[in-house]
Amino acid sequence: MVANVRYPGEESRLWFLPCIDTVVLLGAFALLARRGRTVPRPALAALAAFFVLVRFFRFADGISARVFERRFDLYVNLRLLRELPRLLRTTLSGWQLGLLGFGVLAGMALVGLACYGALRMAAESLRAPNNQRLFLAASLAYVCFSLLPGALRERFARPLPASASGRLVPELRAIIRASGTDERERHAVASARTELSRMPNGLARLGRADVLVFIVESYGETVLEDAAYVPTVRREFTAFERELGAAGYAIASNVLDSPTFGGCSWFAHAALDTGIRVDNQLAFDALANDHPFTLADAFHAAGYRTVVAEPATEGPAANYLHFDREYYARAFDYRGPRLGWGRLPDQFVLDFIHRRELVDREVPRFIQYALVTSHAPWLAEATVLDDWSRIGDGSVFAGLPIKRHTTNWSNLDQASDAYLDAIVYDLEVLRRYLASELHNDTLVIILGDHQPPGGVTRSSTGHGVPVHVLSRKSELVAPFLARGYASGMWPAPSSSRPPMERFLFEFVRDFSADLRQTSVAGGPTP
Repeated sequence: MVANVRYPGEESRLWFLPCIDTVVLLGAFALLARRGRTVPRPALAALAAFFVLVRFFRFADGISARVFERRFDLYVNLRLLRELPRLLRTTLSGWQLGLLGFGVLAGMALVGLACYGALRMAAESLRAPNNQRLFLAASLAYVCFSLLPGALRERFARPLPASASGRLVPELRAIIRASGTDERERHAVASARTELSRMPNGLARLGRADVLVFIVESYGETVLEDAAYVPTVRREFTAFERELGAAGYAIASNVLDSPTFGGCSWFAHAALDTGIRVDNQLAFDALANDHPFTLADAFHAAGYRTVVAEPATEGPAANYLHFDREYYARAFDYRGPRLGWGRLPDQFVLDFIHRRELVDREVPRFIQYALVTSHAPWLAEATVLDDWSRIGDGSVFAGLPIKRHTTNWSNLDQASDAYLDAIVYDLEVLRRYLASELHNDTLVIILGDHQPPGGVTRSSTGHGVPVHVLSRKSELVAPFLARGYASGMWPAPSSSRPPMERFLFEFVRDFSADLRQTSVAGGPTP
């Protein structure tokens, strides 16, 4: 049963039937018994460890399918495990986290002991001739059932319990594929540089306007599709169009296809900034080590100061994106209350960067923000201040109402309201910031990084993320409209989603004119 149960994944109707591995194993026990031999205890221990490993993979598959809409790969995801304690600390105290870790280890040990005991009991019971005959009859019935036509068989079994050993085959394939990851990424980097070197570049058509990119965590197309979200989001979009339209903004929107679902935001950042699709950690590490040409490089070559603001990144991180200035968690000097996974409210992040980078400057700015209030598990939203001059070091938020939710990592399927509140908060903050704090022809790009974790997305299983482009200078929005973006905040319905990694190429092509300014082929200096 340990090999069959798929919890928290979907169970087969006949989950209590043995999988083929168990049948073969018990057959081997019976054969040894008929020859008067016993199964060595070390072999039983090794088999018990095997079944514990299978149970681990079954459990991890269930979690990964629910949250990320993909199968778990141990070899690929091993490097992400260091992030797990940090995520869990959002809703667990130190002692609770320690107790959870102890419980996991104790649970695995108990499963191992139970498997060992069951295997030993099975080996002993199959020494009796009557039990051997009973097992033979049951095995023949099992084989006959498995030979039924697939459609008929799955009508009853949905499907039969999958092979336990077969679950390890994808892990071996992942290890084999990983050996070529570095070479594949080097080829992708070289191809991107070649493509960029053959197109106009220099970004002269921006007219040295500031460019601000706001990546909104977990802002996925589910808000455009799910009936529970659409009315509220439509009201926010209407407020955007009314208020910012009155302030002279032109607006265009679309949906991009993200390389990731439910998490791993840095894959989306890499795709946006390098023009290379990254959908697993091994590929990301290889890409980061290759120092590809990036969107920041293009802006730097055009005379811009390039800045990245990632308030939830502990840092310092490897600057493979080549920004001139990096603002990570410790740089923000926040003195307000802790609010969820990202700790500080996004309104504070916008004000902090605005005061340091967008006031009294001599060169234009390209600033990329990673907003984190909308990061799972969506615990709290601060009050949005009308008077931005009051924000200061953030201590003002301690004296203002904070909207808190009782969500945690174990009940994200019940967190729809909390998720919607967080998205609405970020949309409201951005709308007010653009209306009251920006007073020039800045080009603003707002987009999601990926869909929220499964459970919150419900029927929305695509990888789409909304993207909105705004500026008081309509000429800066026109290229996006020419590419098929819809006018306004609501994207036009379309089955085609431009890949997020194409954004860099299209942006450089649309806002450049002079082929002679190229400096891409040689790549940036790490």
